[in-house]
Amino acid sequence: MILQITKDEKKLIYSVIYDEIASEKIDSAIWTQSFSESGGDINKARSIYIKHRYKEIEDEVVARKKEAAKRHEENEETKRKESEKLKNKAKEAAARIEYIERNLPFAKFEAENAESRFKEGEQILENLLNRERELVESAANSHVFIKKIKHILLGRIRGKINKEKHNVKILMKEKEKVNAVFNNYKKELRDIEQQFGR
Repeated sequence: MILQITKDEKKLIYSVIYDEIASEKIDSAIWTQSFSESGGDINKARSIYIKHRYKEIEDEVVARKKEAAKRHEENEETKRKESEKLKNKAKEAAARIEYIERNLPFAKFEAENAESRFKEGEQILENLLNRERELVESAANSHVFIKKIKHILLGRIRGKINKEKHNVKILMKEKEKVNAVFNNYKKELRDIEQQFGR
């Protein structure tokens, strides 16, 4: 990058040099060099001093402008990277929203299906318990033969009840899992919508 001194900056540099000479606050090192190059001629030394001092100040100004330009480029690059990150996050969020919206009806259907199966299991269990009570009441007034049949039937019924209880527990766990997935989808969707102001 080539940086040049503007006309206003040149005027300002010469103004600074003029003030230094007028107030006799000149740079002793540059003045000594200028006096040496002039061969002892004061007027010539003053002209050489102005030339050297101008070059020194000009280099300082250019260096500062280069540093400022470098910081500006770095800031622009940082902004570009941050913008790119935000764009990527927005794309990811949009894709996630699309995925959730696409799978939300399925999760809802699974939750409703699990709820229905759970209720059916509860009804079957209730029917079996009622049947067991009926058999117990009937068997209480029966003879030994009936008692034997009761024992056999109750064993079968309890086996079925235990099996249905096990099935109901599985359905309850399945229901909880599906509800958890469904609720997570809804929460994640709300979080994304709040983050991007949708």
